[in-house]
Amino acid sequence: MTEGRDIRLSKAAKLVGGELHGPDATVYGFCSLDVPHPGAVAFVERLGRFDPAAEPRPSGLIVPRLIDGLDGTGQIVVKNPRLAFVRLMQFFHPAARVEDDFRHASAVIATDAVIGEPSHIGPGCVIEPGAVIGAGTRISAQAYIGEDVRIGEECLLHPGVKILHGVQIGDRCIIGAGTVIGSDGFGFVADGEEILKVPQVGTVLIGNDVEIGANCSIDRAALDATLIGDMTKIDNLVQVGHNVRIGRRVRIAAQCGFAGGASVGDDALFAGQVGVAPAVNIGNRAMAGAQAGVTHAVYDGQVVSGYPAREHRRQLMVEAACNRLPELIKKFERLIDEKGSGE
Repeated sequence: MTEGRDIRLSKAAKLVGGELHGPDATVYGFCSLDVPHPGAVAFVERLGRFDPAAEPRPSGLIVPRLIDGLDGTGQIVVKNPRLAFVRLMQFFHPAARVEDDFRHASAVIATDAVIGEPSHIGPGCVIEPGAVIGAGTRISAQAYIGEDVRIGEECLLHPGVKILHGVQIGDRCIIGAGTVIGSDGFGFVADGEEILKVPQVGTVLIGNDVEIGANCSIDRAALDATLIGDMTKIDNLVQVGHNVRIGRRVRIAAQCGFAGGASVGDDALFAGQVGVAPAVNIGNRAMAGAQAGVTHAVYDGQVVSGYPAREHRRQLMVEAACNRLPELIKKFERLIDEKGSGE
């Protein structure tokens, strides 16, 4: 349970836009329904999962509607318990802000780098000439900031992040540990037995409020820019190839890969391990199921799954048919045997 902060349930209800029913207790943090304890608040998304008779019980519950038999527990009724719970978690865990200017003695900072104040530059960081870093940004240990990189205000770069030359990152972005942004795209042309490297002379442009997880790789463009739009959220171990264009508010789960030149519209969703082929266009609000292999265009609002990816309902029909294949083959073999024995 979170230490150092507390809130009355009545205030919490106002904070999350809900209505309190029952006693107005003080809570000091939050808990799960699997490990409930007094002094904490939990959320109930599906009422059937919660046992009113279970003990111990949280001091507060965020619920979609009142639960009978909980006279001693305050209930905050909201339309979306999960969203309300997240807002309350943000109260207990507010985003860390850089209050004091700090430069670790082991950091190597070019004399012409421009760093806003306050900001935090951790141990072992390298900041190359021409870099510009906005105020309120925290650069954690052993990060590398290349020449002419632009990083906005109030960003957080976790340990070991590498931002290579010329990359531009907006405000309030979070970059996970070990991620590399601006590495060369995978561009080669065969000339007989020789394989020529295509110079990757473009850059990467990342919007505001973008979060990129740990150990991702965002390649620079061969020409122009690889683009990631505002408020897009990228999970760990994601590969974004050269000249890929990803829109706003896109959510991408772990181990997805986007080949060079692919484009993604706004508000699209990708489950884990989706692969997108080169130059494929994916529309606004599209969705791709886990391990989908997207080889053709996906239209606005379309849901696809499977390999090769097809419309989700059709993919379910294909899977159902495949499950019947052993039975159908046996029937076919019996028919062949019956026909053969009758001749």
